[in-house]
Amino acid sequence: MAQFEQSAFGDIKGKVGNMVVTKWKNKHVAKKKPGKRTSKGSAPQQEQRKKMELTGKFMRNVKEVVTLCYREKSGNVPGFSAAMGDVLVNGITGTYPDYTIDYAQVLLSRGDIRQPFKPTVASAKVDTVTFTWTTNSGMGKSKPDDKAVLVVYCEKLDVSAYTVQGPPRSSGTGDLELPGFGGQEVHTWVAFISVDGKEVCNSIYAGKVTIAAS
Repeated sequence: MAQFEQSAFGDIKGKVGNMVVTKWKNKHVAKKKPGKRTSKGSAPQQEQRKKMELTGKFMRNVKEVVTLCYREKSGNVPGFSAAMGDVLVNGITGTYPDYTIDYAQVLLSRGDIRQPFKPTVASAKVDTVTFTWTTNSGMGKSKPDDKAVLVVYCEKLDVSAYTVQGPPRSSGTGDLELPGFGGQEVHTWVAFISVDGKEVCNSIYAGKVTIAAS
């Protein structure tokens, strides 16, 4: 690394050949441009990168739901980052490099109000998933008018669909229309959010279902 005084042309910054010129503590510093990293990293680093790649691909599909509905209790970590961490710790299965996500372990929503009880899914209508649940209305912080959060994810297509303004908890059922999903297998989740958006519950994995096709 070399350092030199300001030139007659003022500040000098940029690249010259394999050297990079920058300013540090009121001095101009020239140092060799870093070469491209050739090492793939240690085995643990490669494993972690693979897990991050898999988790990120899935979580980008449900980011809007998670950002709205995942409340980190400590308050120090953004909800989306906390949810990513939970998937990395609890939702990855298999051995490197053949990792998969155990979707039954994935939380897309986290909060204190009552969860739906025994949610199920079916697809009797074309391009539609029908969710059902036991309401638990009036228990704890839960209210009959809590809105259903209904989420599906098609792993094969790497596409999600969802609503955060579904039918009220008291209805016990709700449809999610999925044009173009006919014949595809999807993973499903149910959660609730209060009308004012301040309270949510932990999501529940409702299982897999193949969407009815015409």
